[in-house]
Amino acid sequence: AMTTTLATHGGNGLSGHFWQGAFATLLATPCSAPFLGTAVAVALTASLPTLWGLFIALGLGMSLPWLLVALRPGLALRLPRPGRWMNMLRRLLGVMMLGSAIWLATLLLPHFGFVGQSTGKESVNWQPLSEQAIEDALAQHKRVFIDVTADWCITCKVNKFNVLHKDDVQAALQQPDVVALRGDWTLPSEAITEFLKKRGQVAVPYNQIYGPGLPEGQVLPTLLTRDAVLQTLNDAKGVTP
Repeated sequence: AMTTTLATHGGNGLSGHFWQGAFATLLATPCSAPFLGTAVAVALTASLPTLWGLFIALGLGMSLPWLLVALRPGLALRLPRPGRWMNMLRRLLGVMMLGSAIWLATLLLPHFGFVGQSTGKESVNWQPLSEQAIEDALAQHKRVFIDVTADWCITCKVNKFNVLHKDDVQAALQQPDVVALRGDWTLPSEAITEFLKKRGQVAVPYNQIYGPGLPEGQVLPTLLTRDAVLQTLNDAKGVTP
């Protein structure tokens, strides 16, 4: 109703168009936040050119359909005509939004003492993350794999499914000289927050590898790849005397 009011009574001036766009963006935020959260968090801690670049890209993505129609008005004639199919589509999208709402509601369960069980294949003996654990492992000339994750982080789940739960990666993380440390940020944790801030990070996923060959630690890409994890773990061995 608010969108219709803005469209019909908001005027055709710059002010009217601005508020229509602002409200449309507001409505889209709950749907896009789980996917854009990491990008926005990176932008807020990145350099000024990167920050502007990310937000300009988001703006272009949001406005691209309108820009295309403005450049090629004939495209509007190729759009499907209004009809009964719109009601069916609305119901389908409604079901999808309901599913998203149910999923988001399940993320609240840990706040009420319910712990979700992981369905992924996991055989790594993860230890609690701490600076002391890193120092102890390095003192023993071991490699350290750090995984900071959260149940509400979609990118974290993608990394687990595509990389961390693969057999060869699981085998690499179970080597005798590898210590796997995991920080769970599903619930607010001051310790994990400070751990990330110390490394200039404010978002998850965050993965880092230490070792004799990487005493200062190597930060992995936000979206992990099998090759990046295995190669960095190998680099962390250092030169064998």
